[in-house]
Amino acid sequence: MRGINAFTLGVRSVNPKATVTVVWTNTWFDPSLERQGAIALLDQGCDVIAQHQDTTEPAKAAVERGKYAIGYNADFGKIIGDNRVLVSPMWNWQNYMIPTIQSVLDGTWKSQSYWGGLEDDMIHLSPISPLVGADVVKAVEAKQKEMHDKKWDVFWGEIRDNTGAVRQKAGEKMSDEAMLTIDWFVEGVIGRVY
Repeated sequence: MRGINAFTLGVRSVNPKATVTVVWTNTWFDPSLERQGAIALLDQGCDVIAQHQDTTEPAKAAVERGKYAIGYNADFGKIIGDNRVLVSPMWNWQNYMIPTIQSVLDGTWKSQSYWGGLEDDMIHLSPISPLVGADVVKAVEAKQKEMHDKKWDVFWGEIRDNTGAVRQKAGEKMSDEAMLTIDWFVEGVIGRVY
């Protein structure tokens, strides 16, 4: 839910009329089902396919139809070999796992919530497609710097749900607990919460 909402808030920050349609596959890895979900979205007229799953099939389906894709967890543009994969968010899991495993081995590990981000190189973006304009790349880089410096976050400020109700007032910042328990879609999401 948090990822879908964050993506939608980002999309609508540059195009307030954009919508994000959600198709649930209820799996992290089912290439055939993921492809079917993407094709269903493409058949409805979606022009960009994004995902929260680890196979390249949704992105491949988009590229095969001449549409755009956003990868997930790996550089899908490099894997698929097509510039229509605009970018892929990626995680450097070793930045969390290695110190955590070492703390277990040292007997110093303690249970905690971990929110790694740009500031500790836990997340990053793949190279951005050359099809993306230089002005957009600069805007993305500027937002990344603001996030890195903790001056901005997509969950800051007024947030409305997809029924129009205000869920967070202007000037407020969503807490970690609220992000972990979010069970509603932001304005612009088309789909049902399961």
